[in-house]
Amino acid sequence: MHHLKKDVYLFRLYYYFITQKKIQLLHKRFLGVDAPTDVLAFDYSNGGRIEGEVFISPKQVRLHAGWYNVAFPKELRRVMVHGLLHLLGWNDKEEREREEMRKREDFCLQLWEARYVSHETCG
Repeated sequence: MHHLKKDVYLFRLYYYFITQKKIQLLHKRFLGVDAPTDVLAFDYSNGGRIEGEVFISPKQVRLHAGWYNVAFPKELRRVMVHGLLHLLGWNDKEEREREEMRKREDFCLQLWEARYVSHETCG
């Protein structure tokens, strides 16, 4: 996997960091699940123009970071990438899809971390 999706460009992407209670309300209203989640993505894309909103609950991300024994900033980056991947058309409802999503997350995080490290070390 060398690319995530061809013939698209990022037009508008908004990230909102909201409370656990608010994300639970959105989760229930739009997906019918009355429980908090770490991230919800709302896709308004049109053709190859990617546009959407990603809602993140930092409290839920912090809980997941503890469960997975990873640092909060790394888990937050993963969730941010996860939301973007949904806007690019990737799903994670089935096990096979979750495995593919995780591979794409890892790929994006490697790019993100490589850029951050090279920027910090060269700048």
